Amino acid sequence: MNLSPAILQRLRSPSDEVDEAFVSEIIPPTSPNTVGVSLGEPPAVAHTMSTDRVHAALRQAEAGDCRDLFAIYRDIRLGHAHTQTVINQRKLAVLTKALTIVPRDSKNADDVQAAERCQILTDVPGWTGTAMNHLLNGHLYPLAVLEQVYAPAAASTGLRYVPSGWHVVPYHLLDWTDGVLRIWDADQTTGHRLATKKAPQPIRHIIHRGHLLTDIPDHWGGPLRAVLFWWLFATQDRDWWVRFLDRFGAPFLVAKYDPNDKKSKGTLTQAFSLASRLFGLVVSQDTQIEVKSVATTSHGEAFKVFQEFANAELSKLILGQTMTVTAQASGLGGGAQAEVQENARGDIEAWDLTILAATVNSQIIAPFCRLNGIKGRAVLQVAVDSAKDLEGKTKLLEVAAKAGLELTDEGIEILNKSGGLPFQRSAAPAVPGPPLSLAALSALTHTDNAVAILERLGQPTNAQLDKIAKNGAPRLAAAFQGRYAAVKDLIAASTSADDLEHRLHVHFASLTPAKLQPILENALTAYAATGSATARNP
Repeated sequence: MNLSPAILQRLRSPSDEVDEAFVSEIIPPTSPNTVGVSLGEPPAVAHTMSTDRVHAALRQAEAGDCRDLFAIYRDIRLGHAHTQTVINQRKLAVLTKALTIVPRDSKNADDVQAAERCQILTDVPGWTGTAMNHLLNGHLYPLAVLEQVYAPAAASTGLRYVPSGWHVVPYHLLDWTDGVLRIWDADQTTGHRLATKKAPQPIRHIIHRGHLLTDIPDHWGGPLRAVLFWWLFATQDRDWWVRFLDRFGAPFLVAKYDPNDKKSKGTLTQAFSLASRLFGLVVSQDTQIEVKSVATTSHGEAFKVFQEFANAELSKLILGQTMTVTAQASGLGGGAQAEVQENARGDIEAWDLTILAATVNSQIIAPFCRLNGIKGRAVLQVAVDSAKDLEGKTKLLEVAAKAGLELTDEGIEILNKSGGLPFQRSAAPAVPGPPLSLAALSALTHTDNAVAILERLGQPTNAQLDKIAKNGAPRLAAAFQGRYAAVKDLIAASTSADDLEHRLHVHFASLTPAKLQPILENALTAYAATGSATARNP
């Protein structure tokens, strides 16, 4: 499908406006170009690797042909246990998070409806295991290309099209020899590469770049290029170690004979040739035989150290730290080292989640809404806070609550996005409490609503306000009940307004200033208007 740049821009730009004419002219792809099983995959090359061959693959990739380089990347992931483990760790840190689609603005009805209708995307087979999993390759590879195809939606859904599946575009079909990305056509039966290639189709192909090398061309290999030689050295060191053990691992025999006795030399040589089969020697009493062995433990230590060093470099590149793979001694304290490395890993995880969500929002969710004429905007919500981050924010909220502060609606929204959990403001607990000033005056004076009185009075005088307070104060004092019943006694026992305020502060020392304030206001109003004698006998 050939679409103009303007059409493609509108397709991937979320908007609250729906252009029915525009939507009706877009027909998404309903059959894949990518086949599930590809017999055209390049053969394994790891067993023939050398520094010269790695350099040759790099030079070829820099010219735009990444076929050999991507074959090496594939063999690294497939055949090297350490590299496969750390790549899986990085992916699982994202894939195990709750990736949910939510409204861009929870107060916007169109956004709420858009999020509800976009939930169908997460029900498409392969959403996590194929789509999200493959897109995460773009955090180490230069990019990841995913093909999506659609199918007409059932009438009951109220939608036009829904994705019917996600298909991985093999790396050996990607080409840059024309200076820009092209995708080779493949035989639909065997998957072998054909002689033609096309530009990616934005409505069909999702292209994800999740690394930070924005100034490096894709065909130079991406972040995984830095792994090549550490992988090569690690695997070669493994082979060299095995050869060393094969050659020097078993003990060998040394015989001494009289240089003038040529017959003994011949006898010993023949005996040695039979030793491997007889597992023993038959010699004269005067013949000297010694068993020699190489100290393989000390000699093999160099191979072990180099192997661990190479694997540590691989871990640092992919995970940003080494502690989750191997335990290593450090000059830092164990806790300090763990905290430093956990921070590095957390930063990488937060970046992976953020950039993945950006791609999903612009290349999956926005086109889906456009194709189906859905108003409003929905986004992929991810939790970028670690457990330690959430613990720190929880403590901050506790301190803020004690100081009489609470989150605003905007703060709750930010917490929802960073924590990945849907928070909302809790209802106030239903416990006995002091009456609000205006409400209490209205209920206890047996007069008209206090707010209405004040509105009719316009700008009331001090005498008018004192009259309202004096009429309601006795009953106001009696209204303190439950955990606040002691207020009546404190009013009766007080000798002055300052004394009453001091007694209230001491008695309610555990309350926050925000909760204590209305108690002070109502109690002092009752005391000032009627005096302790009236408060004592309401």
